[in-house]
Formats: sequence, structure tokens, C-alpha cells
Amino acid sequence: MDTEWELKFPLVTVRALERTEALSDHAPIILDSNSTKPNVRRPFKFELGWLHRDGFVDIIKNVWEKPAVGRTPIQRWNFKIRAMRKHLTGWAKHINGIYKKEKERLSTIIDDLDKIAETRTLSQQEIELKNQSNEKVARLLREEEIKYYQRSKADFILMGDSNTKYFQLIANGRHRKKCIYSVQQDKGRIEGQEELKKYITKYYKSLFGASVEGNFTLDETRTDDIPQVTAEENDSLTAPFSEEEVRAAVFQMEHNKAPGPDGFPAEFYQNFWDIIKTDLLDLFNCLHADRLDLFRLNFGEIVLLPKIKEAERIQQFRPICLLNVSFKIFTKVNMSGVVFKIDFEKAYDKVKWSFLQQALRMKGFSDKWRQWIQNFVTGGSVAIKVNDDVGHYFQTKKDYDRVTPCLQCYLTLLLTCWLF
Repeated sequence: MDTEWELKFPLVTVRALERTEALSDHAPIILDSNSTKPNVRRPFKFELGWLHRDGFVDIIKNVWEKPAVGRTPIQRWNFKIRAMRKHLTGWAKHINGIYKKEKERLSTIIDDLDKIAETRTLSQQEIELKNQSNEKVARLLREEEIKYYQRSKADFILMGDSNTKYFQLIANGRHRKKCIYSVQQDKGRIEGQEELKKYITKYYKSLFGASVEGNFTLDETRTDDIPQVTAEENDSLTAPFSEEEVRAAVFQMEHNKAPGPDGFPAEFYQNFWDIIKTDLLDLFNCLHADRLDLFRLNFGEIVLLPKIKEAERIQQFRPICLLNVSFKIFTKVNMSGVVFKIDFEKAYDKVKWSFLQQALRMKGFSDKWRQWIQNFVTGGSVAIKVNDDVGHYFQTKKDYDRVTPCLQCYLTLLLTCWLF
């Protein structure tokens, strides 16, 4: 399979069917070009290439600063996010058509001038026109390159003229890796988009269902040998949130990471901090005053990535929960006063919130801070995303299956420090 074929059929796959031993000792192979894609509505995604558009900052500013409907900061925030997403979706459709026509027009000018240059020397005016056209095409191609760089999730940009094809190939490979065409179960094979989505959603509904309460509890009267959080430390943890610490959390977030359901990556918050910061800080002020309905932010989409090559059973896929950046900012800021950090692989999977609450209480953490943590680790909702098709949201019942890994590690380490 050469590069041109893969670029023409980006979702092409090759897979072997089950062999019928009575007829042949060979397994039939299917080459599927995936040229007919399921009718799935493409979700909104903020394109990093838009940041290089002239006047784009003004577009964001004008949309964001329009009067918002809502009585509370969280209602106004969600209204502005929806309005921004709607406006950028329409703007992108319009601008993409102009982009394509402009690229074709400039390419025609360059081709015509190249043909003229084969018969005679170009005039100074023609040379300037060609140079200007080349510069404009380069800017357009740069935006296209950034688009595929964003999808490829590559950690670097190659040195050279244009890396568009390189990033596109990586992006195509990543997309194929995420596609699920069938899942093997005890009763047979599940195939077809709707059947796959139904089966996988049912599986994770059961997995994230009600927790089985354990009998193990702690004696909260025995705290003599447990190092306690001081009153000063509790005051620091529950102090009003400052603009500096919220900004630091925003700008510490990594670039080119998959966004949550709203489609806005960390780069949106970082590039337009001065525009959105007032509304974001209002949310933190509401949290501090115990008036923030965090449920309106606490939701995510679960995508499945294969743990092994040619994964077939659902247990061979790793669920990744994509949360909105707005929610992840809260978890980063809330744990900024806790200095421990360690990579506990899956150590947090089976920890019960009741046990965690007891441990935090015995360590001396204040009621206010513990309530904040409880709001983050309980009461969320998720939807399963299969082949870019998002199912219905359902509420998770397990204690903290879907908070950010950083927060999970912090909380688990607190338990470890307490136990040992």
C-alpha cells in the first residue's frame, strides 16, 4: 500500500475472516476502503489553524462578550460556550469554501506564470505577483499542516518545507486504530455500528454501575499517630481562588491534547485568557461560596483504544475518558496546595469514596475541602463514543472512575501516606 493510496482512502483496513477448514486452509482477506462512512454527525472541534487567521481574535472577542442568558455564572458560561461553538461551526463552513477557492486561484496563477517563464523572462510585476502568490499559498498550506498536526498528536514538527502529508498519514493511522469493526463475546461476534454502540454502552453501564459497599471501616478516634493537616494548611487549601493560580493551572496544561465533548482544547483557554478569564473566575468564586452546580461541567466521552494488536474482546480495549478542559482546570487548581505526586497505575481503581472520606477526615482535612473533592469524584455522567458516534449519556455510580489521572494519583498518595 503506497502513500497515494492511503491518502485517497484514509480509513482503509485489511482484516482476515474466519477460515472454513473443510473448504480451504487459507483465510479470506477483506480490503475495506471505508469509502461509505456511517451517517454520523461530525462533532465540533476547535482547529488550532484558526489561530493564524487574520482577525480571529476579534471574532472570539465579539462572540464571547455578547450578553449571555442565565441567572448563574455556570448557566452563562455554558451559554457562551454553546454560542461560540455554533458561531465557529458556521464561520468554518464559510471560510473553508473561501480557502479552497483561494488556494485554487493562487495555484492557477503560479502555474500560468511558470508556463510563461518557460517561453520568456518574467517582468518585474509578474515576478512580484508570483512571489506574493507563493507566500499566500504557503500560509494556507501552513494552516492545513496544523490541522493534520493536531489530528496526528505528533510531539514535534519536522524541519523542511511542508509536513502536511506526513501528519496526515499519522492522523489516518490514529483514526484507523480507534475504529472498532467488531467485538467478540461469549455468544458470538458483535458487528454493525448500532449493535456495537449498544453492546459497549451496556458493558460500561454495568462496569460503572452502583458500587458494592465493603465492610471495612476506620476507627476515627485513633488519630494520635497520624500526622495532621494544620489549621494554617487548611486555610491555605480553602482560601479564595486567585487569578494567578487559575491562570497558572490553565497555562500548565499540555498542548495538542484531545478535547472534551465541547471541542475546546487547552490552547483556546491559553490564547484567549484575557477574554474569558472573568467568566472562568466567576465559576471559581461560585465554587468557593458552595454555589457551583458542578454537575453541569462534570461529564465526558469515553473512547476505546486497543491495548494489544488486533484486539477483539472488549476487555482488550482501554477506556479513555475525555473531559472538558473547564472541568480539568478545577481539578488542577483544587489540588495545587497538595504537593505530592506519583504515578500509581490503577492503584485508585477500587478505592471507595466512603473509605477515602474517612481517611481525609482522620488526616484533618477541613469539611469544605473534602466537600469540594467529593463534588469532583462523584456524580459525573459519560457517553460511549464508538467510531465518532456518541451514545446517550448515563450517570456513573462508582466512586471516582473518571476524574483526571492527576487528581486520582494525588488522592491515592494521600491514602498511601496515611497507611504507611
